[in-house]
Amino acid sequence: MNCPSSSLSSSLSFCVGRQVLSNGVKAVFLRSFEASAQRLHLSRPGRKHKIGDTLQARIVFVDYTNKDIGLSSALHVLRLAQPRALDMQFGDFCYDSRVTEVQRRNGLFTHVYPSRTETTYPKATMTVTDARESDAAQFAVDRAAEAAGDNDSGDSDDDDNHRNGAAATGARSSRRSQQRLDDPIGHVHISALADKRVRVLKQGKFRVGQVVTRARVVGHRAMDNMVLLSTQPSVLTEAVLTYEDVATGAALKGEVSNVTDKGVVVKLSRNVHGFVPRMHISDVAGRHADPHKKFKAGQKVKCRVLTCDPVARKVQLTFKNTLVRSKLDILSTYNDATAGTSAHGFVSALNERKGITVTFYGGCYGVIPATDLAEVGVDDCTTAYEVGQVIACRVVACKGRRLRLALDSLGDAALEQAETQRKARRAAITSQRALAPDEGTVVSGTILEEGSTDANLMVAINVPATAATPATDADGGVEQVLGVLPKEHVRYSEFFRFWYVVVVVAVLCVCVCTCVHVCVCACVRACVCVV
Repeated sequence: MNCPSSSLSSSLSFCVGRQVLSNGVKAVFLRSFEASAQRLHLSRPGRKHKIGDTLQARIVFVDYTNKDIGLSSALHVLRLAQPRALDMQFGDFCYDSRVTEVQRRNGLFTHVYPSRTETTYPKATMTVTDARESDAAQFAVDRAAEAAGDNDSGDSDDDDNHRNGAAATGARSSRRSQQRLDDPIGHVHISALADKRVRVLKQGKFRVGQVVTRARVVGHRAMDNMVLLSTQPSVLTEAVLTYEDVATGAALKGEVSNVTDKGVVVKLSRNVHGFVPRMHISDVAGRHADPHKKFKAGQKVKCRVLTCDPVARKVQLTFKNTLVRSKLDILSTYNDATAGTSAHGFVSALNERKGITVTFYGGCYGVIPATDLAEVGVDDCTTAYEVGQVIACRVVACKGRRLRLALDSLGDAALEQAETQRKARRAAITSQRALAPDEGTVVSGTILEEGSTDANLMVAINVPATAATPATDADGGVEQVLGVLPKEHVRYSEFFRFWYVVVVVAVLCVCVCTCVHVCVCACVRACVCVV
């Protein structure tokens, strides 16, 4: 079998000289190798083949155990190109596909027109009707063209063309203008025809040539250039069929599929599931109820999408009633956060110095500064609010991914007053910075009791007045600028002074000891000399 394996990527001509089957053909090529081609992998699946027809095909597999070789003359296989079936995305709607074959225990095979495919979600239901007059005429032309012009690559083409004349040529050109040979094949399995179970298709209910006005793509078979379709009403009306259909901030209905200690798993559709963390089970912050006591499998629920990651196939939901029924704007991106926009969010972090961090949808979050809260009487946000609490906020400013918020309950007048005070405070800080001396300048000042802490000392620095900033004080013409002196630097000065004194005392001691030693030695020598 060295010859077939070396021809895996080559096209070749073979003669159908063995047998014509209901689901394909058996052929012999290179005079000694027998191969088979399924009907879906013939260049024209609807054509009736006969012994002696020549076709061009490509080897797709070699089974050494069963001594079988698989062939394909499909156009996308011959060209080694991507099948057109993959151009139709999962969840797309196919309109006016024509039934080409009916199998009572398998379902329907249709011809799908990619130009009649849409990704919208209309509310119309699927209907199967008889072909319109134009479709019936086109189907008759297609059948005549298939019967008259199938042998384009063999020697019998000339005889067929002479036999059918200009009529077959016109029919073939009309067919090619409406239908391409690489158009995908649609398959509606018997289990995907209706929501109720269908065991066998009733004879006469479906016929070749009927038009399926609306179906939905639920899968692909790329090698066969086939799209799997469904005409079930539940699938056609499903708003969320894939994770790409989940919109951040959307309110959805689902069914509880599993309850765990960490949260609740919600089934949004047959292919999409979401998770509700324990913090988002209850609308009351700080009271994380036991999920097992509040929910059970099969329970119908309403939720709202917090985040969605289609690549990771993860959807985070919330059961908080205020968020689910909120009529305010939905902030899912920073581009939606314009000044004055009001939205509901939940507290995700609390910091006594920085303020409240409020998270919205899609990971978008902002901060309510602690200074703004202090102006309305909230001195400690950690005691006034709880993590998970839902609050209404208003966007004050948004610069890139930095979102400044304010409590929406304050009203327009309070917000304007807070904004005026914030601007005045910022102007004072700017003027202070303009008067501040340069780095490395030696200055003098007075330690203030107000503003000093255990770690830092607040110092009023005396800055000489300049022409640009005239003095306002009555004595000495100096202006005061506030500065912070860390106590580490003060302790360093005391430490240096202490060791300076120690060194001086040590030197004096050494000098005294030396003098005493010299005196004692002199006395001893004098005594020795007298003796």
